[in-house]
Amino acid sequence: MNKFGLNARQAQVCRLEAEGCTIPEVMLAVFGIPESERGTAKWNTALKKMQAMRRLPGYGEMYQDIVRSAAYPEYGYAMKKIMSQIDDPNGWLAQNAAREVLNRTSPIIFGKEDNSVVVRFEGMPEIGVPETDDESAEDSAEE
Repeated sequence: MNKFGLNARQAQVCRLEAEGCTIPEVMLAVFGIPESERGTAKWNTALKKMQAMRRLPGYGEMYQDIVRSAAYPEYGYAMKKIMSQIDDPNGWLAQNAAREVLNRTSPIIFGKEDNSVVVRFEGMPEIGVPETDDESAEDSAEE
């Protein structure tokens, strides 16, 4: 048993999934079942074992620990990049960098964790109400 209460096989499944392996890859590595046996009784039994492993109390903790450990170097690089943008002469860039620093460090400073998920699409316009100086747009809105 490891510090999360998982045996060697459970920990191996957790590690492989946290590293982004697909179910067929995990099946082959841990159970020795190739994808060509998908749908067989052997495959289904192993799949049920994997699903049961995911419900173990320590599984989620170990999964998060592995993901955080893998993301830590990238997180440090991202924060370094954001910190360099805080003093940028472009006010918009500096403001967004400052907001990112506050968003990323407030859980550490205040002991809270934000469990929200943010999805960003590159090249998409900002969502919101467009600002305009055109008075005719206001007049048409009132009618």
